[in-house]
Amino acid sequence: MKFLLVDDLEPNLLALTGLLKRPELELLCARSGSEALELLLVHDVALAILDVQMPGMDGFELAEFMRGTERTRRVPIIFLTAGAIDLQRRFRGYELGAVDFLFKPIEPHILRSKADVFFDLARQKEELRVAQQKLARYAADLEATVAERTARLRETVQELEAFSYSIAHDMRAPLRGMHGFAQILLEDHASQLDETGKGFLDRIVSSASRMDSLIREVLNYTRVMRAETPLSPVDLQRLVQDMLASYAHLQPANAEIEIEGTLPRVMGHEAFLTQCMSNLLGNAVKFVRPGVKPKVKIWSEPRADNSNRATPAIVRIWIEDNGIGIPEKDRERVFRMFDRLHPAEEFEGTGIGLTIARKAAERMGGKIGFESEVDRGTRFWIELQLADTAQRSR
Repeated sequence: MKFLLVDDLEPNLLALTGLLKRPELELLCARSGSEALELLLVHDVALAILDVQMPGMDGFELAEFMRGTERTRRVPIIFLTAGAIDLQRRFRGYELGAVDFLFKPIEPHILRSKADVFFDLARQKEELRVAQQKLARYAADLEATVAERTARLRETVQELEAFSYSIAHDMRAPLRGMHGFAQILLEDHASQLDETGKGFLDRIVSSASRMDSLIREVLNYTRVMRAETPLSPVDLQRLVQDMLASYAHLQPANAEIEIEGTLPRVMGHEAFLTQCMSNLLGNAVKFVRPGVKPKVKIWSEPRADNSNRATPAIVRIWIEDNGIGIPEKDRERVFRMFDRLHPAEEFEGTGIGLTIARKAAERMGGKIGFESEVDRGTRFWIELQLADTAQRSR
């Protein structure tokens, strides 16, 4: 650290140097204001001790020059003077950056104590600067490490996804073979088996069917996770009507499904949106009490101000059923993968459909949720952007 000592008399400089000398401190001495300015162009100083009365440029003028440049604007100044200074000149000194005035002859312990304060401040400032540099280096190193590990993790996840997709896909071929041969045995050779044997074959066929359904759902989930999701306007009214016309379990003979009003065009991915709606409608007609015909109502409601052209409006699509409902204690489990709320003997399913629906909704920038009462049904909803307002805001 460096202090600047300015006095036009050599004996005074020698006295100041003797009083302030210490190993960690470099003392820069100047015998005029111009010489001091030359030193300040080269060195950064923690304190300037200036004699007020000097020929040519006095201490106040030197301080004014120091305040005029960014490099020395904040250097604290202690003025030394041999005579009395009126109140006006003292105020001027403080305006120029003076932190104190000392009068000659100088009391050594007073000078040292005041200089020690600025020495300690400068040391702490330097320690803080060094710590900030280290912190910046650590932050940069950490950022680089995180980026590298994130890239490796992403690569590993992609490899695992590809591997799981391949395994699940390849498992279907032998599984279909098992199912087919078991079905042939039941159809062509059942007469050669007793009831126990037929029961075993029925279990094989049923288990193979459930396993095939589970593998298909895993493949669907992997596809949703990996596929690109470019969003485009989707006519939700047409999509739902096509589903109701083509899915057997949604036909009028099996369920009463009503669309209230006209469903809007939304920004989405048609395959993902089909996945969402098919899972939600499938659950709506499946989870009802024995002997109860499923009744499902579908409608939409706006969730944002459509008049705001700067922000795409949000629409919420509701699917309400007359099913068994979801108990309060089970609501956190609804979207968990493979977490079934009911035994397979009561309701068929893989426990992954709603997980796929939620992930598909999120990939389209939307959300999914539900409201439910036990024995009074459930209302699931999906929130998506309205297509027309989304295009206007671009």
